[in-house]
Parts: sequence; structure tokens; C-alpha cells
Amino acid sequence: MLTLLIVEDEPAIRKMLRTSLTTKGYKIVEAKKGFDALDLIMSHNIDLVLLDWMLPDINGIDLIKKIRDASKPSNIPIVMLTAKSQEVDKVRALELGADDYLTKPIAFEELGARIKALIRRSHGLGTENSINIGGLSINPNRHLVETKNKQVELGVVEFKLLYFLMKNNGRYFDRQSLIDAIWGQLAEVDERTVDVNILRLRKALKHHNLDRLVKTKRGIGYKNQNIHPIDH
Repeated sequence: MLTLLIVEDEPAIRKMLRTSLTTKGYKIVEAKKGFDALDLIMSHNIDLVLLDWMLPDINGIDLIKKIRDASKPSNIPIVMLTAKSQEVDKVRALELGADDYLTKPIAFEELGARIKALIRRSHGLGTENSINIGGLSINPNRHLVETKNKQVELGVVEFKLLYFLMKNNGRYFDRQSLIDAIWGQLAEVDERTVDVNILRLRKALKHHNLDRLVKTKRGIGYKNQNIHPIDH
């Protein structure tokens, strides 16, 4: 049975989420506060986190960062649940590591569909083989990227982008295709979010002289390409 963690300080909302999701066959654990949620993540095998933006002890954005640092594997799916509906809020949450974003009041059928899609993608990623291209190795099982025995530090979204592009090496993808692949077809993600995360990915790769792995073609999209590594 899959286990979902609900992090929400409002008892009525927690109850509605618990009722809806238990009927769909999920095991539910709950936390009223952010740091209680971190303790549960360390002590339970959590398959997905439903996270409220505003909590008594820490905001959801800061908690995302701590979850990514604390959880093993660090690619545990996170869905933000919030009353905030501004586009800038959605972009910020997704850029900082949330996998999806829903505004309250919650449409429970839509939430159920998004949870299924995220868990399916998350579990699928963890069973894939490592890929080695252009001096770079990416291991989805360990959530690890290395070059010349040095680890490349990537955020969750950048990792997913790199893995997807390397898995489809040489093929261009436009922004919408990348949104569908990384965030899911139901996600409301602005195309600018793709550009921001590609920029971050290149910046991380540039530290290892590998930013040329990710190529842009104006009007077409992005792709991963074979290169010959250059020694410093």
C-alpha cells in the first residue's frame, strides 16, 4: 500500500484529504507542522507529500528544501496545496522543487489523478538504468550525477530534466513537451519555468565544463548532445 503524507495545519482540510484518499486505497500519515513532517519522512517510507504553503512553524517553500535534503530518495514527489493562485507563486514553488501545485478549494478527483501520475513517474524513474554520455554519468536509482568521480550538484527538477534529455539523447523537445514529461500533462506550469531550470542545469554543468551537453535551437527546443569532454 502506498503511503501519503499530509502536511496541513487545518483539521477540517486534513480530514477531507484523509477521507478522500483512504477511499482510493492509500495509507495516510499526517503532520500539523513542518518539522513534524520531517520526522515522519525520516521514520516512514513516504511515497508522496501533500504540503500546505502556510504552516505554523515554517512555510512550505522552506520545507520543500528541507525535505529534499532529508528524504532518501530525494526525488519524493511533493504537491503544494495552497490558497495562493498567482502565477508567480506557482512558478516559485515549482522552481524550488515542488512537483505539482493545486489551489484551494481542492478538486479531489483532479488531485487523485495528479497523485497517480506523480507516483507512477517517480517509481518508474527509480527503476531505470544509469546513462553515460559525454563524460557525464547519471544514476536515477541513487539520484546521482557524476563526472570524473566528482558529483554534480543538481536540484530535483534539474535532475529530472537532465535525465529525460540524456535518455532521449540527440532529440529536440519544445518547452511544452518538457513540461508534460517532467511535471505532467495536468500541471499548470509556465513555459518560462522550463527556461529557468535549463539555465540552472547549464550553470551546474558549467562548473565541470559540461554545459555544452544541453543545446538550444531557437524556435525548436532543447536537446542533449554528445560532446568530447575538455580537461581543465
